Amino acid sequence: MKHREVIIIKPFQGFRRNYLEYQTIVPLSVREARLTEAQYLAQIGVWEWDARTGQLHWSEPLFELLGLHHPPASAQFRTYARLIHPTDRRRVLARWRTALRGYHGSGTFDHRLQLPDGRTLHVHVALHTEHDAAGRLIRLFGFVQDVSELYRQREEYETVLQTAMDGFWLIDCTGRLLYVNEGYC
Repeated sequence: MKHREVIIIKPFQGFRRNYLEYQTIVPLSVREARLTEAQYLAQIGVWEWDARTGQLHWSEPLFELLGLHHPPASAQFRTYARLIHPTDRRRVLARWRTALRGYHGSGTFDHRLQLPDGRTLHVHVALHTEHDAAGRLIRLFGFVQDVSELYRQREEYETVLQTAMDGFWLIDCTGRLLYVNEGYC
């Protein structure tokens, strides 16, 4: 029997090298332009809050996602807080307070925003906290993504299931019943 050589490839080892080469070859302005394009395509805006200086930075796509047309230097949390749907406001602000009061790690949550033009957006928010060696919050950063279309599709799907004359049920991989529509009953 012939022995074959086994080569173990470490994930991302080549990626990191290629990325570092990419950083030295592609100018920063081009990389920033590509990142901005990607944010627009994904309907995402990024933000970052520096706890030491109190400065908040929003990306240009975030301003536009929120229906705001100010220069990015004018980002303020109270501007965002005013856009939070009244029904969601207490819950969402409690999440933000938790992040500011010592939460360590990352988290996600969804909520609604009421934009200045009257539209309601469903958004997915991801945040990450960064602390110094003493445990003090240094930075809070993340993104806001418009997921309104996903919510619209889910409502449409649920309406179809609820009003269908045929019976539908949904079970998980353990056989536990998760959902039954009226047609099944």
